[in-house]
Order: sequence, then C-alpha cells, then structure tokens
Amino acid sequence: MPQKKSHIYGTFSTLWHSVLFPILDALQPKTIVEIGSDQGHLTRRLLSFCQKRSGALHVIDPDPKYNPLDWQRDRGSTLHFHRAKSLDALPRIPQYDLVLIDGDHNWYTVFHELKLIEKQALRQKNFPVILLHDVTWPYDRRDAYYNPADIPEEHRKPYERKGLDPQTDVLQPYGGFNRRMCHALASNGSRNGVLSAIEDFLRQTTVNLRFLSIPGIHGTGVIFSEDACSHTKEFLSFLHAMTGNTPLNNHLREIEKQRVNMVIAHEELQRHMNTLKTTTDVLRSECTDLRARLRQIQHEHDALLHLIQHMEHTRSWRLTAPLRITEQKLNSYLSKPARHCC
Repeated sequence: MPQKKSHIYGTFSTLWHSVLFPILDALQPKTIVEIGSDQGHLTRRLLSFCQKRSGALHVIDPDPKYNPLDWQRDRGSTLHFHRAKSLDALPRIPQYDLVLIDGDHNWYTVFHELKLIEKQALRQKNFPVILLHDVTWPYDRRDAYYNPADIPEEHRKPYERKGLDPQTDVLQPYGGFNRRMCHALASNGSRNGVLSAIEDFLRQTTVNLRFLSIPGIHGTGVIFSEDACSHTKEFLSFLHAMTGNTPLNNHLREIEKQRVNMVIAHEELQRHMNTLKTTTDVLRSECTDLRARLRQIQHEHDALLHLIQHMEHTRSWRLTAPLRITEQKLNSYLSKPARHCC
C-alpha cells in the first residue's frame, strides 16, 4: 500500500489552529467522527478536545500507522477506533455532531460517505457539520486511490502511480506531487475528484445544505445545514470571515500555488538526494571492498618480503652469490651495442 500524506504535502492537522479548532470551539460537538487517521497527528488533538469536554471520538482507518489499542487504554471511553473502511464503519456509528473527512480522495468514496452521513442524519433528524480536506487542487477534480481494488470497476478511472504537476494535466513519469499515489490519468470530467463528489451530493440531497470552501493547504470544505438551530453565531461569523473576503481569498490561492510549487521542488530535491545516497552507499561498499583487498595485498607483500629475507640468509644463497654477480656483469656486457672496426 502506498504511503499516505506526510506533513510536507499539507495534512489536515496543519490546519488545526487556523481552521479546525476555531470551528470545533464554536460548535462544541459532543461526538466527532474522523475518517482517515494515518499517523494520528490530528487524532491526538481531537482526543484532547473531546476529553476536556467529556465527548467521544470515533476514528475510522483501515491501516493506521500506530497501535489504536495503546491509545484506547490511555483514553478510556473517549476513543472508539474502527479498523475498517469508511463505507463499512459509518453505518455502525449511531450518532455524531461533526465529521472530518480526509480518507480516500476519490469521487466514489467521498460521495458514498456523504450519502451514508445523510442517511443517518435523516434518521436522527440532525445533520452534522462536515469538514472535508482536499477540495482544491490536486484532488478537487481528479481521483486518487490508496488501493484501486477497493473501488468498483465502473467507478474507477484509468490510473497510474505517477506524480502531478499543477501546470499540466499529464501525469509526470518522474517526480511530481505525491508521486507514490495512484492517480486518475486525467482530471475533470464526470464523477472525478472530491469536489465533484460534493457537488453531485448537494444536487441530489433533500436536506437544505450549504457548502463553503476555505482556501489554503489544499482547501477545506464545510457542509452544514442551514436549517439547524445548533449553529452558533461564532461558527457562522468565522465561516463568513474565512470565505467572504474575495481579495484575501484570491491572495491565499496565489500563495497556495507557490506553496505547491515549493513542495514539488522539495520532493524533486529529495528524490535526487535519495539517488545520491544510493550512489554513495555503493561507492562506500566498493571502497570497503578495496580496503579489504589492499590489506590482503599488503599481507601477501609482507609474506613475500619475509620469504626473501629468509632466503638471503641461507647458505645456498651465499654460495651462489659469485654466480649471480657474474650473471649480472655478463648481461650488462651483452646489452651494450657492438663496436665495428673501420
């Protein structure tokens, strides 16, 4: 399974202070659902929030990068972990006030997550606030798959495990953004990407819902019921402040473009560094082998030198010394050019 997003890509947890906590603090939800926990950076913050308010946190992730049992022992009844896919786990949770979606970033998964939330909300007559990550580039209009086999074939786009570039729709054969992920070959088109799933859901739902997009760090989408009376003035004021200033939002989108370009440059440098490290490791290994060979040659040299020194002190060597001297003189004489008489 490919690696999930690290902080360099801009994870949901990096938005805690600027977006997530202000919303949670305004709403004071009692039961929160987090879809996609990965290494648990955001989960820790959500757990702390829920513990201080005697709330409950349901975490859904089929492949967490930590041991949930250790966390559950420390947090008692606050943490309810579901090691399962979101579409299997959501129906098991009876009630929730707020849902954070940052799991599998494709149309099929997100659309059906929203449908399951809607079904539960109609049963409870209380639609939760939904926060979704990656509602802007790169996954607003392009599917990504952690495990393509999880998506029914009729909903799965042709894909390759290659990186992305905001300047072109073509997948990058080398480098690019999030190159370890499986990406749809093309963006746009029907039923493609997180934002497309949200728009399709909003078109067919019977609930009076509103959607707002907060720019920055791949975008945060907020879905909430306009009929709900539980939304505080602070919550609505915060959303207006974050989405109502068009010049500022345009400025944030330009900053986001630069940030993405820096992430891609960082990844390219990291790729080159990994290549250099591999080359360096090979050279170090060869150097170690050459040192070992040099020690072996030195050992053989010392052994031969010792043998020669021993031979020079033998009786036979001393007795044959005149013969060697005569041989040297004869060779010297024969090597001289012959003289011709006039």
